[in-house]
Amino acid sequence: MTADQARTLGYTREVLAEGGCHSLELLIQEDADFDGTFRAYDLNEGEMLTINGWNFEFEELGEEA
Repeated sequence: MTADQARTLGYTREVLAEGGCHSLELLIQEDADFDGTFRAYDLNEGEMLTINGWNFEFEELGEEA
């Protein structure tokens, strides 16, 4: 899957997820629950991941307002 395909499927929110030794640039759906488990598109590896949100701290990426 490509990033454009992920965006078409609703993964439009770009975030940086950091936890432990992991740092992931992700596309997530707007309603992703950071306290739960959710699907995300990994922008670096080009694959879908299942994320346990409680293991990460999140920072919004993308265009500045």
